[in-house]
Amino acid sequence: MTAQLSAMSAGKTCAKTRCCGHISRLGRAVPGSGNFSFLLSLPVIYADQAVALRARTRGGGRASLHCARGMAESAAVAYLGVVRIRDQATLATCFDKSTLNEEKKGFEGALASILERASTAYPGWRERAECRECDGVLHAFADAQALCLVVAGVRDTQYPDRVALQMLRELADKVKNSQGDEILSEAKPGSLSTPLRKLMRDLMKTYNDAGGHDKTTEVRQQVDQLKGIMQDNVKRILETHVTLESLENSSSSMSSQANRFLRQSVDLRRQIQFRNLKIKAIAGACVGAVVLYIVTMFVDI
Repeated sequence: MTAQLSAMSAGKTCAKTRCCGHISRLGRAVPGSGNFSFLLSLPVIYADQAVALRARTRGGGRASLHCARGMAESAAVAYLGVVRIRDQATLATCFDKSTLNEEKKGFEGALASILERASTAYPGWRERAECRECDGVLHAFADAQALCLVVAGVRDTQYPDRVALQMLRELADKVKNSQGDEILSEAKPGSLSTPLRKLMRDLMKTYNDAGGHDKTTEVRQQVDQLKGIMQDNVKRILETHVTLESLENSSSSMSSQANRFLRQSVDLRRQIQFRNLKIKAIAGACVGAVVLYIVTMFVDI
């Protein structure tokens, strides 16, 4: 029994040693983070970023707009349009299917503000205006003849300007090649929305992913993905750390119980030995008394 109890105690001690070894190796995985202070600080940083993001999305109509937009995925490019500069007639418009009325009003208001400054437009003239009713930006670009102004409304204020300009140049070229200068000069307001709808929808789908047309945006998206992976890894490490701590506590508890049981077994063995000794002493005394009695009887005879 003593050998089995000793083996049990040794096994618990080895398990405890392995747990401590795993914890120390995790601590050495990040320099200077023996007690995981560095890892524990990362979730706080991410939480601060989340609070800043929520602060930017506060405020009446914008909050409801974000909630409605969060219910369904929205494209980055929400609006494309073609406006004749001479009389400021809107020849064609195309909104994304998920565009809300607040966004439409915001882009139309931004277009009106741009048209106020478009009277002196020249070939290649560029302008941008932020929407007041929505978190979006309207980009404008004058074609090579300064005949028409092509506009694009994007929902993301961080959408790269160079990608938006590339989209507007492509739109201006396709509109000119498909319609011609004569039609653009004589067309009535809204008359080109149907002929140009497919063209503009295809262009919106193509430029919804800015990373496909801009290396900087692509790298930023990759960094965001890497950050998400790092967050998951940190979460798993923290969960593993908690599991190891629990295992270490359980191992310590089992080791203490085994030591207590060992002490109790030693005490019990001593008690049994003492009892056996008393029994032997009593048996010896009894045998001695019987022998003495028999001897005494023979002596009397």
